[in-house]
Formats: sequence, structure tokens, C-alpha cells
Amino acid sequence: MSRRSPLNSRYKKGQEPKGQTRKSAASAKPARKNATPAKPKQKASVKEQYSQSMPDTPEFKRLRGLWWKVLGIAVVMLLGSLVLTTKKVAPSVGTTGKMLSLALSWIALGLVAFAWWVDLKKVRPMVKAHQMGISIEQYEELQNKDKKKRAQKATKEMKKSDAEKEDAKKAKEKTAEKSSDDK
Repeated sequence: MSRRSPLNSRYKKGQEPKGQTRKSAASAKPARKNATPAKPKQKASVKEQYSQSMPDTPEFKRLRGLWWKVLGIAVVMLLGSLVLTTKKVAPSVGTTGKMLSLALSWIALGLVAFAWWVDLKKVRPMVKAHQMGISIEQYEELQNKDKKKRAQKATKEMKKSDAEKEDAKKAKEKTAEKSSDDK
């Protein structure tokens, strides 16, 4: 650390220092006691945590396998589509190849959408139910109850806003009548 001013009294030689200069915040802290080595807690590996959070039912395994197979077929179709549109293959297959490439791409897109639907509507509810410790039927009942509550709440809000609109319309009509009477 550089000196700020050579004329400062704490830097003059031959004089008894009046105080202590603060070199760092660490030197002002009390020394820490040596820590006793604790037994390290063994954490479950990520793979174990993942496997514990996933259900181990045949239905789940079947759906997850279906998901992987559908995505794999979609990738193969997209690769086939790309091969058909390369510069080496495209001239030899002509317009038929281009149409086939486009058809493969659309089918692959449909398969990806199907895999997404399987994941969102079938697999995820199973995982959430497993994590909550309930059966899939109980989870679906909870979801249906929540949907009904949200629908009822939305209906009440719509009725309330309709009533407010009616009141505002009536108030506007009254003010219009008063202003026409004043004229």
C-alpha cells in the first residue's frame, strides 16, 4: 500500500507511534479456533436423486420409452429430409425428393408435437403425483378441483365486471339526462 503523505506523523522516523495503523480488516479480527474435522455428509448423487423423484411404475416406463422412440424417429426423419436436400442428392431425386423431404419434415414436426403432448399430459402428472406421494388418480382429482375453482372465480369476476359496466352505463345515462335538462 502506498503512502498518502510523507508528512504524516505516523510515517516520521524517530518518533514513538501513537497508535496502530490499520493494514487490513483481517488483522483486526480475532484468530479463529482450529476446526475439528467433521464427518462429511454423503450426498446422494444427482442420478440417485433423479431416480428417486421419478415413479418406478410400468406405465411410466412405457410412456417414457414411447417418448424417446417418437423423438428418435423424428430425428431420423429430419436427417433423412436433410439428406434429400443436399447438393449431391437433390439433383438426382428432383421434385419428388423435394416433396418427400418436405413430407418427412412435416411428419417429424407432428411426431415432436405428439412427444410434447405425451410429456405434458401423461408423464408430468405422474411425476408430480409421485413427488407429492399420492396416486395419479388423486392428483387428477386435485387438478379437476383446482380447475373448477378457477372457473368459478373467473365467472364471478366476469359477473362482477358486467355489473360494474351496467352501473357505469346507467350513471352515464343519468348524467346525460341531467345535462340535457339543464339546457
